[in-house]
Amino acid sequence: MCCDLLYRKVKIMRKELGILGGLGLGAGLVYLLDPHRGKRRRAVARDKAKHIWRVSEKAVKTTSRDLGNRARGLVAAVKPAGTKEVSDEVLADRVRSAMGHAVSTSGAIQVTANQGKVTLVGSVLKKELPGLLAKVSSVRNVSEVLNRLSVQDTNPAKRRWLKPLLWTAGSALAVLGGSHPATRGRMRRILGT
Repeated sequence: MCCDLLYRKVKIMRKELGILGGLGLGAGLVYLLDPHRGKRRRAVARDKAKHIWRVSEKAVKTTSRDLGNRARGLVAAVKPAGTKEVSDEVLADRVRSAMGHAVSTSGAIQVTANQGKVTLVGSVLKKELPGLLAKVSSVRNVSEVLNRLSVQDTNPAKRRWLKPLLWTAGSALAVLGGSHPATRGRMRRILGT
């Protein structure tokens, strides 16, 4: 008895849904087939459908390209590092590139490579040395790092430009100040000329 009642309710609901669906379909047809505005409404609906198709097609292409790139990245990460031999010049260039991120004066360090052994010669700041050695050791195909660096407490390269800059600025100010008419009179009084 309970099942019979449930069956009748489902049947009535299906009938009601069918009626509502038919009403919605009829309203949609009237909306699109209207003699005055129907042509424009159909054109707008067609353009929106084309837009949705293009956007979804672009999203599928982008997603598939992204997944392909991620898969290639995973395969590259899983491959054993250092299986491919590289020339000493390429290895030295890789180390120089990595050094630029670890030290402030990478130009003061000479890099040589010989079959995976990297030699560093030059000067480096004391606080930058551990980061430099860690960075160089992490470069692919580096098997050993030979440290021939002299360690500095302060960076002398930063001070070299300061003295000439101060002399140049002072000279320029003296010349400019001496050429001003108000300053010329004061300078004559000070110098007694």
